[in-house]
Amino acid sequence: MRVAAVEFSYSMLDAIESREQYLDMMQGYIARAVDNEVDLLVFPGFTGCYYQLMEFKGQNLHQTVTGVCHQQFIHSVMELSKEYELLICPGSYWERQGEDVFHASCLLQSGEILLKQRQLYLAKWERELSLSRGTDVEVIEVKGWKTGIMLATDVFYPQVARRLALMGTDIVVSPVGFVGDRNACLQVSGVWQKAQLNHLFVVESAFNGILGKKEPEQDSGDYADKFNDGPGHRMLWGESIIHAPLPMTPHEDGILQRTYGNKDFVMADLDLQKRSQALKEFNALVQLNPGFYEKIRCLGGKKAADS
Repeated sequence: MRVAAVEFSYSMLDAIESREQYLDMMQGYIARAVDNEVDLLVFPGFTGCYYQLMEFKGQNLHQTVTGVCHQQFIHSVMELSKEYELLICPGSYWERQGEDVFHASCLLQSGEILLKQRQLYLAKWERELSLSRGTDVEVIEVKGWKTGIMLATDVFYPQVARRLALMGTDIVVSPVGFVGDRNACLQVSGVWQKAQLNHLFVVESAFNGILGKKEPEQDSGDYADKFNDGPGHRMLWGESIIHAPLPMTPHEDGILQRTYGNKDFVMADLDLQKRSQALKEFNALVQLNPGFYEKIRCLGGKKAADS
């Protein structure tokens, strides 16, 4: 399977002036993936959230989440995907169900949604937005590959990746974006660590940009903190990386491809047979107690206000 990850940058997003232009940019990446015979394309975390903020003309996060509707973004991306057999993860978006709003993602193919996933755990800033939590992870099989989604904050919770691994997942799609100062060690402690502990392929796609309306800058304090202070706006960062089990990477570092922050698109070929061989040599899951994870099947499910 050939996979690709997109990385959004501040300069790229600053040049976008309308939702139509934003969708044209996404269409460009889809065409690029098709030209390179990619099977799975992953957009960054918060791709849909940024679109939703444009719908609300740059209002702050709390105002947007309060009145959010995800249908327009999903419908638009489904239209983009109709003519392709390419698997597409459109990043993530805020999804409304009744009075609840979730941070969610999905997998699309040829205009149809194959898999939906809601984020199970919430960071402090997400709780401040009164987001709700999903209840479990889901897995589908596409072209012989069992595929799941691990969203943003969930990458720091080992039980999420472990649950996916115990369900037989081969490849995980991971749209991300991290708040605060850029910290490579923080990112490594998320997806990279979980990929190695569970012998998973993971396509991590990162968002670099500001969500929400900027408030006037303060006279003191760190630059990043100025935009991270309060629920109205968040500065997000991250590097897009394609992960694989250590024995399957050229430098035995668990990384097949990465952007290093200076590329917007990376690709890699994944070999399911080689992963099976790596599992035979060292199966990190063989000594686990799957029954224990069944007992904690309900991983989330509470509203933020109840947490």
